[in-house]
Amino acid sequence: MTALFLSAVKNPKGEENGKRTNNVLQGAFFALTKVIPMDVAEEDMKRNNYNSYFKKAGQKIVDLNNKAVDLGI
Repeated sequence: MTALFLSAVKNPKGEENGKRTNNVLQGAFFALTKVIPMDVAEEDMKRNNYNSYFKKAGQKIVDLNNKAVDLGI
């Protein structure tokens, strides 16, 4: 058994991820488990970010969530 530690609160640059920790962990999950191809997982997570946040919060929030996905993978 291998145990991994991933900080989803602060990214490698020391910046706070705020409410986007779930996107970081979700990206890491798909990268580590490979239950679906990574390109499919990344595309789906980012499409869902757009569908969930663009209309109510704008492109800036979509970009922040996509950045969190990228940090996870």
